[in-house]
Amino acid sequence: MSPHNRRIIKTVCAALFVLLLAGVTYQGVTTALERRAFRYPGRLVPVGDHQLHIYCTGRGSPTVVLEAPAFGFSASWALVQSALDTTTRVCSYDRAGLGWSEGREGAFAPDAVPVELQTLLAGAGERPPYVIVGDELGAAFARLFAARYPHDTVALIEVDSLRGNGPAPSQPSPWLARTG
Repeated sequence: MSPHNRRIIKTVCAALFVLLLAGVTYQGVTTALERRAFRYPGRLVPVGDHQLHIYCTGRGSPTVVLEAPAFGFSASWALVQSALDTTTRVCSYDRAGLGWSEGREGAFAPDAVPVELQTLLAGAGERPPYVIVGDELGAAFARLFAARYPHDTVALIEVDSLRGNGPAPSQPSPWLARTG
């Protein structure tokens, strides 16, 4: 390879690195500004080494727990939550790294989602029984929760369910989201 071609390759790599660094910086700054400008409606509850956002409204039993689609968050359930909370307790939440929740350390682990949800509900003082409602990939997480905690779950509702357990989000997805 000629020195000229090596110089071009190095220049392209450096430009890509600078572009990636700019995206990460932009995403971090805008996320911090948005969190200040748009306060979360619920509260943050410690779940291990991070905090998850949960928003509960209404009174009654059983408590309806809303599990958002793949990269959705609690606000995507606003209309459903406001319609249901006139008759029972309804909780929506943001999985780790989404919405107003903090990210967890390490790689994404689908099996950790129901465990974190159970810890979140207990930490927020929400008592079973639960009706778990999941949309798309959230339906797969809802099924995992119902299977792991059958005594706490009185019903499982799947909206636009994926077949089987559904595909896990690709590993680069959380990293790409952080690059702006």
